[in-house]
Amino acid sequence: GHPAQGARAATVIAPSSADADALATIATLLTPADTLALVATLTGVECLIIAENGAILRSPGWFAFERRIALDPPPLDEPFELLIHFEIDRPNGEKAPYRRPYVAVWIEDERGRTIRTVLLWVSQGGAGPVQWLPDLRRWYRSDEGKSLTAKRNLIYTIARPTRPPGKYSVAWDMKDDAGNLVPPGSYTLRIDTAREHGTYHHISKEINIGDTPFIEDLQGNDEIRAASIDYRPRPEQNSP
Repeated sequence: GHPAQGARAATVIAPSSADADALATIATLLTPADTLALVATLTGVECLIIAENGAILRSPGWFAFERRIALDPPPLDEPFELLIHFEIDRPNGEKAPYRRPYVAVWIEDERGRTIRTVLLWVSQGGAGPVQWLPDLRRWYRSDEGKSLTAKRNLIYTIARPTRPPGKYSVAWDMKDDAGNLVPPGSYTLRIDTAREHGTYHHISKEINIGDTPFIEDLQGNDEIRAASIDYRPRPEQNSP
């Protein structure tokens, strides 16, 4: 007969309304921390909790359902793109047969949300791509990595086969996964590489998106020998 003490309010998104209703009731009884831990174990479930002290808590995937507010900066007048250049290295002196690395390139916003997976190279043979995706540690832990892995068919939609050592480039068209242009601001480029009989490495670079082009070199590692970024207006805008 006592009033609930866990939260002032809770909103839940789930695959069915019955599940969402039951989980929202549970969320008002548990502590916010326990609710977030529970939601993290459930596929397709996200929540927003207003705690007793007024704090607003969200599960990592909740942000994907929020609309941008009017205070966001307007889109750029001129279309830009971010070119990401990198070179896959083949370390010397390895005794085991060389295995092509898994590679993930993605963009996060200031909140740490994955807004776009630009590139995902994984094995297409044998057990398929899903079994070894956890080796891409940072990407796999991201909200998009968890979502795509849960919906395995989507992995085959965006993933491409691994590549041998060499130089490669990929372009980000400044759009999120929903196809919307992102507003100017601060973002983070991340590159994960993992290889059987090899090592795991991560490259991270904060980038400021605006009207000013720039070119910058990134620190390489054992798997990615060299990398650079080129933020520039889209070439078609420069054509006569």
